[in-house]
Amino acid sequence: MMNELRKLFLNHQGKISDKWSLYINDWDQVFSPFRDKKINLMEIGVQNGGSLEVWSKYFSKAENIIGCDINEKCDNLEFDDPRISMITGDINSNDVEEKISNLCKELDILIDDGSHKSSDIIQSFSRYFKKVSDNGIYIIEDLHTSYWKEYEGGLYEPYSAMAFLKRLSDIVNFEHWRNGKYRIEYIAPYIKKYNLNLKEIDLYSIHSIEFINSLCIIYKSPPENNSLGKRLVVGSDEKITQDWKKLNGTSIQDTATQEKNDSHLDLFTLLDEEEKDKQTIQSLNAQLVEREQTIQSLNPQLVEKEQTIQALKTQLVEREQSIQSLNAQLAEKDQSIQYLNAQLAEKEQTIQSLNAQIVDKDQSIQSLNAQLAEKDKTIQSLNAQLAEKEQTIQSLNAQLAEKEQTIQSLNAQLAEKEQTIQSLNAQIVDKDQSIQSLNAQLAEKDKTIQSLNAQLAESQNEVLYYALSKSWRITRPLRKIMKLFRGKNND
Repeated sequence: MMNELRKLFLNHQGKISDKWSLYINDWDQVFSPFRDKKINLMEIGVQNGGSLEVWSKYFSKAENIIGCDINEKCDNLEFDDPRISMITGDINSNDVEEKISNLCKELDILIDDGSHKSSDIIQSFSRYFKKVSDNGIYIIEDLHTSYWKEYEGGLYEPYSAMAFLKRLSDIVNFEHWRNGKYRIEYIAPYIKKYNLNLKEIDLYSIHSIEFINSLCIIYKSPPENNSLGKRLVVGSDEKITQDWKKLNGTSIQDTATQEKNDSHLDLFTLLDEEEKDKQTIQSLNAQLVEREQTIQSLNPQLVEKEQTIQALKTQLVEREQSIQSLNAQLAEKDQSIQYLNAQLAEKEQTIQSLNAQIVDKDQSIQSLNAQLAEKDKTIQSLNAQLAEKEQTIQSLNAQLAEKEQTIQSLNAQLAEKEQTIQSLNAQIVDKDQSIQSLNAQLAEKDKTIQSLNAQLAESQNEVLYYALSKSWRITRPLRKIMKLFRGKNND
């Protein structure tokens, strides 16, 4: 049954793409876990850009599909899919790396189909493997060129891309080396030759390396997933072994083994030693020629030296006499030195005493510094309290301002009330005057009533007189008038 990627590739009608059959057959299995995910993919070396179109069809949910090619003509490539981006330039330049980082921070799939030169392959891995996401993959195509001279390769070429990748496969099993070496030391020759920017931590996430004809697939995973882990011993029936269950939960480091230092067998060590031997031989040969020339030059000087020796022997006798004289002077100097040594001992004691005083002073200074530090803390605390007080004062000032406004408002209301009271007092005065006037009028009315009552009393007496009269013609109307007066008085 034809796989999906092969079907898409064979039915592709757009820009030309050039791939080997084996790649197309195996890639569906490699890429299928990423097919329905939002991934970022980059391909180094795109030629006509056909493979980018195939990737865009296969990875329908991809967010970025980036192509990079050093050929400036690739600037003219145009794509209908907006997810495809084209970058022109040297993939191993800082400028191109920055452009890629601006498009996406991590790559889930990286395919190196670039120059196929060993130096470019190794430098690209050093630069971009660290940008591959955890559980992502780094693929290198067309590694058959690693065996060809024109691509800096060869079956026994120690600096070829394949030789480098074989070293990486040993890094997968790093925890079993037991030779005290770091991962980065193992690939140090490549770092030196190609000026790689690789760190020890960059190699922790190599989970596995798969080699297929002309292909290398490097799987990346978090470091905790790349160790052998704990030993798992299950079951209970143990007829052949003894106490095998106790191995359960142990690590590979618990397994005792003999360590072997075989670094002298390393190819690069042998190459270094061979280079050192060549340099040593060249240096020795050069020194030998120099020595021969020196010997020829020294022979005539030797005759001169013999003559000089005889003259010096004569001078030596003279020097012996001078030495005896100097020895006498030396004895005198020894006595002077002994005297000076005694003075020096006294000075040393004085210095020791001063040093002791300096130590005491240093301790006092340390104590004062400690007290000063405590004072600084106290000052800081007081400053903090002062800041809080300032805030409280500001708050109280704000409240005081509000109170002042309230008092002004109340004073205004009080002034209005005072005016109202004054107005009411004026009205009361008017009312008092009106009452006095009314009281005066009432007094006059009372006087009038009293006068009328007096007149009435007189009239009643007159009526009574006539009522008591014997003439009925007079008394009868008077009685009616008396009844009338009585009725009014009852009212």
